[in-house]
Amino acid sequence: MDFHSILKEAKSSAYEVGHFLYKHRAKIAFVGGGIAIAAGTKVVMNKAEDIARVNRLVKEDRELCKQITEEKKWKGQENESTDEGKFHYICRTGINHTWGYTKTAGPGIALIVVGYGLCGYALKTTNDDLKAVTLLAASTANAFANYRKRVREDLGEEKDYEYLTGKKVVAVTTDEEGNKVTVETTYEKDENEDHIHIPHSFIFDETNKAWSKSNSVNQNTLYDFLERINFDLETKRFLTENDMRDICRAPRTIVGNTAGARFKNPDGTTNRIVFNRYAMERFLDGYEPSCICVFEYDNGKPIEENIMLDINWESGL
Repeated sequence: MDFHSILKEAKSSAYEVGHFLYKHRAKIAFVGGGIAIAAGTKVVMNKAEDIARVNRLVKEDRELCKQITEEKKWKGQENESTDEGKFHYICRTGINHTWGYTKTAGPGIALIVVGYGLCGYALKTTNDDLKAVTLLAASTANAFANYRKRVREDLGEEKDYEYLTGKKVVAVTTDEEGNKVTVETTYEKDENEDHIHIPHSFIFDETNKAWSKSNSVNQNTLYDFLERINFDLETKRFLTENDMRDICRAPRTIVGNTAGARFKNPDGTTNRIVFNRYAMERFLDGYEPSCICVFEYDNGKPIEENIMLDINWESGL
């Protein structure tokens, strides 16, 4: 294995570790915070005698200060018996008390503060994720409702029901005698239906190395794929389909060597990559156990069939 291969593997491993830490940041922060609070409490308990000793010293210094003040024995007063003034005495003892508490209770309190900070960060991150999921669910439901409305307007109720239920339409009609009759219509299945290939797509299921048993984790993984793809697209200005497949841990294809996406269009507008919205919605709503991820632009157009002919190599765009 040469140096470049080792470097590539190291970068890939570092990205996977970073991706894992980012995805589970709330759990890690919460567990770390709990450990820090427990450790800080233990340290404070172990230093209980030392802290008590500092408390006694503080009490003695305060009583002495009060006594000297009542007897007017500070430096410069009528019954002077000390070589320092009251302000100097308070500053000197205050510094000693602060240093004493810092050495005894300081480390434990610092750990407790850090622990509460981590727990607060975990709570905030969880709340932000819940807000994002709520907005996503609302927007997805609204988009799907609008999609079904367009299907019914363009193709009719039966076609909408066929798409929704899969090759079967159940309708309730009234016969000539006025009785309600249920009519079930089953559409014949295309013998080649199981072998239909959707260009520029891959199936995200248990065969993918990034797949998880948790549906919520799988949903986050798909969005992480798109975030990484669009970051690289903006940085590198164009990506081949195989570049995007590598990010998604999907197998490469021959077509993927030339097909791809560009970041900037000739008219100056920019592009983002999304997965086919309908397939994503079906998967996110739990209607499908896997997701057919079709690479396409955010305006609904397919990616370029040959990105190599579409790139201005002089400008790099």
